[in-house]
Amino acid sequence: MIKLKELIKEETVHSCECGGDCCSVNESKGMELGKIFTGHGFAFKNENLEDESCGYTDEIGIDEPEIEESLYNVSQDMKDGKFDAKNPQVHISGYGVTNLKTLQDSLSRKFTDLAKKAKKGDVENIEYILKKNGVLMGFVEALVDVNKQLRSPQMKRKITMYKRKR
Repeated sequence: MIKLKELIKEETVHSCECGGDCCSVNESKGMELGKIFTGHGFAFKNENLEDESCGYTDEIGIDEPEIEESLYNVSQDMKDGKFDAKNPQVHISGYGVTNLKTLQDSLSRKFTDLAKKAKKGDVENIEYILKKNGVLMGFVEALVDVNKQLRSPQMKRKITMYKRKR
């Protein structure tokens, strides 16, 4: 039976002999073999996480992309001949995929329901639906993104080429 400590000593001896972590396991500091990769040993450096910025600021012009990819499977639907420019499939982040008309109808129903709740005075439920639930805002963002994409010159050209091809 081979002992793990003996293997580590044999394999980690290098020609630089600096005595640091690159050449051998530094046993003088009391490092245990099981703690090397657990974060309790010397393998992990302490990081200063006090600074919340990731190094990018708005001052240098790095922002989120304006249009997210909300249209779903457009190229494949065009190849298959199933694409409908007036009712494309829409990907809703955190929800799934639905058609544009279904998304619009669903939003209409949800806003009608919110108006009814507002008349009743059910403010807590309205706040939950608008802020904490996130599904309604995901629907709205997806609808806005799809409309931006459908109005973009690239998508207009793609749709025109698809219609000519048919």
